Amino acid sequence: MPALPFRPAHRRGFTLIELMIVVAIVAILAGVAYPSYVEHVRRGQRSKAQAALMEAAQFMQRYYATNNRYDEDLNGDDIQASDLAYTNDGGLQYTVGFDTNSPTATSYKLVATPVANSMMDGDKCGSFTLNQLGTKGMNDANAGLAVKDCWK
Repeated sequence: MPALPFRPAHRRGFTLIELMIVVAIVAILAGVAYPSYVEHVRRGQRSKAQAALMEAAQFMQRYYATNNRYDEDLNGDDIQASDLAYTNDGGLQYTVGFDTNSPTATSYKLVATPVANSMMDGDKCGSFTLNQLGTKGMNDANAGLAVKDCWK
């Protein structure tokens, strides 16, 4: 009886071309999804910074109600940025403090600045500001961005 030529009964696995196609599709999806994910995380960090500014502003209003001025207490001691009461859960990528020449007896301007070498360093919205009138603003933001684009 002559020998039959070898014929595999059933092939198993993937060819190299099929595997390369799958890798290319995953790379394209990751290239689209990752920037969206990073922007989503940054938007969350911006919200945390804005909440910290609002909390510090509430502290400043209570401070004013007690001392009749923003810059010093009844004993004449100047207020420091470290006196600001705001909650930092350790995940806040901003530092909250006073703007230059602030506070005065009748006004203040709070600033939330991105921490250097963090994911928020170089963010398109830059630093957030809030003053005693509740006016929201930004420092160092990319040109063309309005306050309403970042203060959401």
